[in-house]
Amino acid sequence: MRNVLLALVLVLWSPLLWAEDATVKLLVITGSHPFDPRFYALFEGQPGIEWDKKTQTSQPCAAFSPGFAEDYDAVLLYDFEFAITEAQQQAFEGAFGKGRGLVVMHHALCSHPAWPKYREIAGGQFLFEPQGAIRKSEYTGNVSVTYEAADPAHPATVGVAPFTVVEEPYKFVYQAPGVKPLLKAKNEHSDEVVAWSTAYGMSRVAAVAPGHGGDIFVDPNFHKFIGQTVKWVAGKE
Repeated sequence: MRNVLLALVLVLWSPLLWAEDATVKLLVITGSHPFDPRFYALFEGQPGIEWDKKTQTSQPCAAFSPGFAEDYDAVLLYDFEFAITEAQQQAFEGAFGKGRGLVVMHHALCSHPAWPKYREIAGGQFLFEPQGAIRKSEYTGNVSVTYEAADPAHPATVGVAPFTVVEEPYKFVYQAPGVKPLLKAKNEHSDEVVAWSTAYGMSRVAAVAPGHGGDIFVDPNFHKFIGQTVKWVAGKE
């Protein structure tokens, strides 16, 4: 009888345990760049995602302290930092590579231009100066851009319909060989591939160039894309 009762308890509890395990714990890091507060709408109402936020303080990259991401399944960067100490670099590198997911969004792709490791982890970077044969990147403000899934079958983009918003598109952003396109854009001021996935060790990484502000934060398709991307990098899609 005792074994029967134990089995019954496990059966009743297993959906709850699965649901708890399926919840993504996300850390959102902002700082050193102004942004529309509607940005946070991207994470509100996202099923299966619990999120916290940290802001880089007046000290560059202050959020990158040892173990800063240890309580989270994924980190989304929306900061814009140039200076970073060796200790902060080590803390950042140590947070990824073993399975924790990472999303690098919009102006966070501009961060750390003098740190090649950041470019390697993100699978690309907005370049302020030419890098050998690679030309510098460009941006244009207040442009109507249409976005659509580059791979409609990918867990990050499934069900994401084409959408048009006024954005600040990037062009000539460096993308590492072998990255996999997630979103593409239709506009002469934008790269065709504007979001991609890659891997750093055992960690899934996604880079998302759109996200300057305003309407894109409340667009239902971009909202869906960000939610699914977070779950995918966390391995809980």
